[in-house]
Amino acid sequence: MPRTKEIDISEFGYPEPVIIQAMTPGMQCDLMDALIKEGGAKMSKDGKMMNIPPGLSLLMMIEKSIIQAPFPFDREGIRNMDLALFNYIAKAVEELNSPLVME
Repeated sequence: MPRTKEIDISEFGYPEPVIIQAMTPGMQCDLMDALIKEGGAKMSKDGKMMNIPPGLSLLMMIEKSIIQAPFPFDREGIRNMDLALFNYIAKAVEELNSPLVME
């Protein structure tokens, strides 16, 4: 079972926290497949991702990581959230998944 983390977002006006989970290998594969399909990313001959759209990559990573939130956390909900809240959650997602590095 992936590690989880509860994020206090009360400073953004939400009384309930966001709960995120660490990426699993399967989730990472799904993310890479989606980036190729939806974002035009490419795989190099040595198996590394190239031409990754950074905004879409981060948005999809957050979408796959949130398991509970007091707001809609589908793609459209994430696209329309307050930018400061997005960045706050993104930082927590990146920290939880460290040293997961997508090249």
